[in-house]
Order: sequence, then C-alpha cells, then structure tokens
Amino acid sequence: MRKVATDIGKPCNKIITNYCYNIAQNYQGYITGIPIAYSSDKDFTAIQEVLNYNDVKNEDSELLRNALIFGRAFEINYIDEDGK
Repeated sequence: MRKVATDIGKPCNKIITNYCYNIAQNYQGYITGIPIAYSSDKDFTAIQEVLNYNDVKNEDSELLRNALIFGRAFEINYIDEDGK
C-alpha cells in the first residue's frame, strides 16, 4: 500500500476497477433482466395502460439501481394533465 516508486519517470500502469459499480450493475441486471410482472384477479387494464405510459419497466430498474447504490429509494406517483 505504501510502496514508493523507485524511479519517478516510470508510468503507473495500475488498473483501477470500480467493483461497487460492477456489483450493482450485475445485481440490477440479474433482478430486473426479466421485467417485473404485475397481475391481478380483477380487471386492471386501465392501471396497466398507465404503467406502460410511464415506462414502468425502466422505472423499476432505476428504482432498484438507486436502492442498491444509496441503500434506499423512493417513488413519487402523481396524475398529470391527461389524467394518467
């Protein structure tokens, strides 16, 4: 760790790898590689249309990514002008 270079003119050829990023990306891909499926016994086509309109597959993946990086993640839901 504290090894001092004997020749200052030599380049530093150490490879730096961000293992935290790799672990988070691999875990995120493993969990959300197949998108999360929503189902119900009742008819919920209106809800499914809203989820598709808001690109819920990408949102779920980003929510998981934030939870992996920061330890927690929040999702804010609201209705826009179109009622969706």
